[in-house]
Amino acid sequence: MTNNNILEAKSGGTLQLSSVNITNSGSGQINALNTGVVQHNSGTVTGGTINTSGSGVFRAVNSGSNFLSSVSVAGTVDMTTIANSRERIIDGLTFSGGNFAIANGGILSLDSTVTANQTIGGTGTINLNDPGARLAFEGTGTPRWARESLYAVRATSARRSFPVAPTRW
Repeated sequence: MTNNNILEAKSGGTLQLSSVNITNSGSGQINALNTGVVQHNSGTVTGGTINTSGSGVFRAVNSGSNFLSSVSVAGTVDMTTIANSRERIIDGLTFSGGNFAIANGGILSLDSTVTANQTIGGTGTINLNDPGARLAFEGTGTPRWARESLYAVRATSARRSFPVAPTRW
């Protein structure tokens, strides 16, 4: 499916992205506004921007088939509400002031099994909110934090380890 404009959930509504691949054109956006929820349940979101505002969220479910490819995140990706939620980054990601909130067994993967090297750029935060939250590096490629990136990886538990330490050049 090609999105040339806006897909949106707002005012308590839910937009289910279930078993669908979405390619956002240059202006394509997926928005979750004012208590709206966009729920990602299998499929790839390619390009464009994921925006949230107010208490709106882009929420991942517990599927290893949730892929974000070359997207920009300008809001909250919720990986806390649904146990064992999963998002896999393929072909890079750009933060535009966004954040990933991960807890309750959630896993955010930089996945080089599809594209060899993964780059995270922009300004944003990855919050590992409990001992079950994971930031994973999968495959044989190289995860990189872009030189201009201002980011934070925050862990609220003392029991946290990374196979590759995030660094800033």
